[in-house]
Amino acid sequence: MSNTEENAVSTNTFQKAIEEEKAKIPSKFQVNEVLFEWEADDRLSYSFSGGQKSSYALFVLLIGLYFIWVGQPIITITAGAVFFLLYVLFTVPAARINNAIEKAGIRTAGRLYLWDDIINFWVAERDGRTVLYFTTRLNFPTRVILLADSFKDTQKIVSTSVDYAPYMPLLQPQGYFERLFDGTYVQPDEFFRTVTIQDVIIAQEMQKSQEEKAKEVKSSAIVDAKTPVRKTRSSKASA
Repeated sequence: MSNTEENAVSTNTFQKAIEEEKAKIPSKFQVNEVLFEWEADDRLSYSFSGGQKSSYALFVLLIGLYFIWVGQPIITITAGAVFFLLYVLFTVPAARINNAIEKAGIRTAGRLYLWDDIINFWVAERDGRTVLYFTTRLNFPTRVILLADSFKDTQKIVSTSVDYAPYMPLLQPQGYFERLFDGTYVQPDEFFRTVTIQDVIIAQEMQKSQEEKAKEVKSSAIVDAKTPVRKTRSSKASA
């Protein structure tokens, strides 16, 4: 066998050994698992009253008449179409979808967004609902928006997600339009309360009380177990 053939054989053997070693190392997708799962609406929805619908229609009509007056009917048609789509979007009932926090990322409506693509996240209160914003490095979507129905779910989502992405700090006060469109920023202290000395004392007292109750139950169980024996002995003596 020539030197060229020997080098080719050794190269193939070495390459095969590398591939076998790589196969032994599980990727993050192979060890992926669901950490927390919940169900919520896929988006916010609104219900307009009769007066609100009339005001909305009057507002659109005035805008349309203005652009017709300035000689821009195409803008009138475009604005009317946009307002109609917004009206339909906000009034059609939201659908229920499954969301999950996984080791590999966050999954919503069956689509997985990797933690490597998520910069940070934060929580806001908007129209009485809890909204979670996950900022991504992707061109689209730049943010993944999820909803939660209860504080308990939100607390679990935040406490689990913070192990993979940081909670975005609020560097400056929110403006009016930021609160209007995104909601009011919720401080992370709402989900990560600092444990004080008083909390430790209360926990110790509760543990001590539980231990005393356990001892009382155990002693009463011993007394109950001995009681039939005493009755038997007394009955024998009378016989």
